[in-house]
Parts: sequence; structure tokens; C-alpha cells
Amino acid sequence: MSHFDQEHLQRLRLDVTLHAIDKTRASINKGAGDSFSVSLPRPMWDISAVLDAKVPSTIVCRSAGEAEGELLTWLLRIVRAERLACRQGRVVGWTQDQITRRPLSDSEVAEYKAQLKYIAERDRLAEQLAEALQRQKAQLATQAGVDHLSEMYGLASAKTVTPVAMKADPAHEETATVGATRRPSATRKGARHE
Repeated sequence: MSHFDQEHLQRLRLDVTLHAIDKTRASINKGAGDSFSVSLPRPMWDISAVLDAKVPSTIVCRSAGEAEGELLTWLLRIVRAERLACRQGRVVGWTQDQITRRPLSDSEVAEYKAQLKYIAERDRLAEQLAEALQRQKAQLATQAGVDHLSEMYGLASAKTVTPVAMKADPAHEETATVGATRRPSATRKGARHE
């Protein structure tokens, strides 16, 4: 819980105006009793590299001043981090204030999203390549083991037998049953009788 006096709130309001931040991205709702709930927006992209704290989705406050202070503070953090993440390494000659205060243009947002999409695709392909190389390495190790056994012990590869399908033709059925009948064990030649 933070305490926001009127002077601090005035500074936050001025900062939000100077940064040209859209306050409609977040909202304050009346909760049960005297509490207020601040709903914060999800960042447009991952800002964890430039913002240490995780952005909460909602914050429960006990007073209207605290709710406004939390809303303005988190909007400033989120928007500054979004702008910094988008422009870092892409903008030359601007000060830190210029980078975080100037609103992002539509072309900047589109270019950055395209770059993020490219990076995600590149990472996915690199992961698939690593998996394929791992499988190939395992296959080569297996083949090397087979070659070693063949060289040392004359390992022969097993022949696979494919079953022949029998046709339901009477000639096949008769040949299959000839000799299949057995004599009772007592009548067999050489059987012991007790």
C-alpha cells in the first residue's frame, strides 16, 4: 500500500500529460465497502527486459487517492517500458526522456511487432534444427555401434519375413488340414500303455 498526497498526485498527473499517455487503457472500479479496484492493461509486448517488476492485472486500494496514484504510477511504468523496449537499439540521437516521452507511431509499433514475429519464428526454427541435429546424432551413434558389431563379430542383419495372405479357396484349406489331425495318444505307435 502506497500513500499518495495531493502534491505527489499532481506530479503524476503532469507526468502522464507530458508522456501523452492514454489513461483509458486502465480503469478504477468501486469495490466492496470503501475499497477501489484498479484494473491495469497488459503490455503490448514483453517488457520484462526493461521493467523489473511484474505488471499486476488488478490492485485493490483503500482510498480514491491511492487508487488514482496506483493507476497513474503503473500506467507510467508500463508505457515508458513499452516505448523503451520498442526503441532500444533502433533510435539514435535521442535522450532517455525523448525515448520514453514521445508516443509510439503506428509505423514504429508495426515494425517492432514484425521484428518480434521474426524473432519468434527464428527461435522456433532454431529449436527444430537443434532437435533434428540431436536425432541425427543419435542415429549416427546407433549406426556406428552396428558397424562396430558387424566388424568385430560379423553381425548379420535380421531378415524381415512378410506374411503371405491366404486366399479362402478350398484347395488351400484342404492342404492346410491334411496331417493336422492327430491320433489319440493311446493309439500312437510306441505309446506306453498302463
